[in-house]
Amino acid sequence: MAAISEAKRSMILYTDLTPSNPEVDLGIDLLGFRPFPFAAYPVQVKGTTSGMKVWQQYALQPTVLLYVINPMSPDTETFVMTGEDAWKLPMRYVDAGGKASDFHAENLNHYRWPKITSRLSDMLHEHYLDDNETWTRVLDDIDRGHAQQRLTRRV
Repeated sequence: MAAISEAKRSMILYTDLTPSNPEVDLGIDLLGFRPFPFAAYPVQVKGTTSGMKVWQQYALQPTVLLYVINPMSPDTETFVMTGEDAWKLPMRYVDAGGKASDFHAENLNHYRWPKITSRLSDMLHEHYLDDNETWTRVLDDIDRGHAQQRLTRRV
């Protein structure tokens, strides 16, 4: 609940979107919407006090992903990215010299770091949520993903 409250707070502070809880669990935690011009964004929130997990399913559809680290602490940190950006983290981690022994071809739907290492923390800080620019970049990426899906469906 604390992680979702933090996600709602950041959405209100840094965007023109209104957070809304879906009435039915369809695999997302929040909807961020704007009535005029209408837009709606699926938002998945992940709160953690240790470690971090990424899922491929959030990369398959344009999804906003918020990671809230230590949501019950005064030292809360929030990171916002697309599901696709999150899913690329393990490969980027390996490319940067990190060990991701559990990331292999047989494990294609998720990856979990048992703790947030300094290398992972550095990578996450590219997505640190401290102003509206971070949200804007992610929402623009989501809009491009929706447009690409519409083009794909027409072909």
